[in-house]
Amino acid sequence: MHCTLLAPDLLRKPDPDGLPNHDVHTPALARLLARARCTTFDAVSMEPWLCEAFGVARQHDWPVAPLTLMHDGVDPGNAYWLRCDPVHLRPQRNQLLLTNNSEVAPTMDEAQSLVATLNAHFAPDDLAFRAPCPTRWYLRIEHAPALTTQALPEIAGGNVERYLPAGNESLQWHRKLNEIQMVLHAHPVNQARETTGQPAINSVWLWGGGVTPVVDGGRFTDVWSDEALALSLAIRSGVRAHQLPENAMSLFDATSSDNRQQLAVLPQLRTAARHPSADLRRATLSALEKHWFAPLLSALNHRRLERLSIVVLDIKRCRRYDISSGNLWKFWRPIRTLRHYA
Repeated sequence: MHCTLLAPDLLRKPDPDGLPNHDVHTPALARLLARARCTTFDAVSMEPWLCEAFGVARQHDWPVAPLTLMHDGVDPGNAYWLRCDPVHLRPQRNQLLLTNNSEVAPTMDEAQSLVATLNAHFAPDDLAFRAPCPTRWYLRIEHAPALTTQALPEIAGGNVERYLPAGNESLQWHRKLNEIQMVLHAHPVNQARETTGQPAINSVWLWGGGVTPVVDGGRFTDVWSDEALALSLAIRSGVRAHQLPENAMSLFDATSSDNRQQLAVLPQLRTAARHPSADLRRATLSALEKHWFAPLLSALNHRRLERLSIVVLDIKRCRRYDISSGNLWKFWRPIRTLRHYA
């Protein structure tokens, strides 16, 4: 069996604010990296990597929206769709910081009420909003705009001004975003949220636009993930799709064939790396060490796993670490701390 782990931000450098996450004790991960053969490739985020792995071509954007919309039970048809996810914008000095929608966490009733108001307001513009999932909203546009966007998970916690949609129609859509913010500002849902101390859903983030793409398939036989995009790509290409188990041993227990090509998507550090709490980042890395890297190292040692690939995505440089069971005996390769690899 060959298992590929997709692990964004696994080796992310310590933040400038002095809150590193590489002082965590991770002996299994350190040994795997030390014994592996490392190859580098250009910086790419998780969504493009997944699309390319399943043969999906880039349009103006990577067409995440129609793919996840299908996962959410809606037929995209021939229309152009954008992800239009609910977010909270927080002013800080001279900038606006974006809070991820997982922290905003609207209920389904809140999402439906807000989207209904947006639909009523923007009906004359032929814009249609949908919220089949509380944290995944969509915007249908009849004609594809010339826009390039930034994926929300990559920029959570960042300054909005740096990441606004770009392209020939960007100014038009910046104005549209301002209009959306005005509609949401005085909405009763947000007034109720603020009275209970919850962050207001005072904006949306537009990203991942496109029409329904062709999914050619991939080299994997099984995909293990909680990410809507990964599961949708697997299903569209006829690959077995599974929810991500709690640990690697559950994956092995559910797999009987020795020649399978497994893909497990581990985005936990992608979220934690953008969180202000250093304790959360350390706890997340410790949990990955215990539940994934230590069992995988054991599986290689006992030849239950033939090969392991760890794909580390980062904003500056990406790396792929390939290791077989025989590589573990290359004792002349020194085991170093994670800070060395970062």
